[in-house]
Amino acid sequence: MGCVGMSRSDFERCTPSEFTAIYRQWNELETRRYRDGWEQVRTLAGFILPMFNTRKTVSDLLPFPWDSEKENAVPKGGSTPEAFRNILKQVSGE
Repeated sequence: MGCVGMSRSDFERCTPSEFTAIYRQWNELETRRYRDGWEQVRTLAGFILPMFNTRKTVSDLLPFPWDSEKENAVPKGGSTPEAFRNILKQVSGE
């Protein structure tokens, strides 16, 4: 209860579904904080790496498990006006 920031009385008044929603939001926030710290380390390494004239990228030297999630989230071709129009057509049912 304390790590989520809830008092005992707040916890006792929660339904199981309310507590589940609170826990999921708290877990997402903590995961974001954890990943942000590591992303900052990798960014700093990216600035330092060129001084040593290596041909490796920072992502090659310091890969993270969540990098594959980012690749799946964005289409390979990037965002284009045509892709946006196609999505609009799908949503509007044309």
